[in-house]
Amino acid sequence: MKTSRQYIQKALRSFIKVFSNARVRYEYDERALVHFVEVVPNDLFRSNENYVAWESAMCDNFIKRYPTENICFLSDDATVPVENPELVLEGKSYRKGLAPAEQQERAMAGSKLYKPQLTY
Repeated sequence: MKTSRQYIQKALRSFIKVFSNARVRYEYDERALVHFVEVVPNDLFRSNENYVAWESAMCDNFIKRYPTENICFLSDDATVPVENPELVLEGKSYRKGLAPAEQQERAMAGSKLYKPQLTY
């Protein structure tokens, strides 16, 4: 069986292929026993229906597999930032210089509502 870290990292590699305008950073805090996943841009994290569906499915599946562990999704404006990521992934359309709305428009152009198929 995969460790929780392996499971999350595989899920994030799949995520970044679908949400190509995103950047994710992953860190496990052993003292707090929490897996942190930072997702940017903020508008993807806060208001994208496809992302919300993915995050919900990811949380549900993670809890079923690892009921004694915690996972927390946040964005770059969180009070507790990801400081020492062990994994950083950027989608092909992720551009630091683009406005968030432009990033989302570019990434979602012509796409249908994403229905997560999490089989990691």
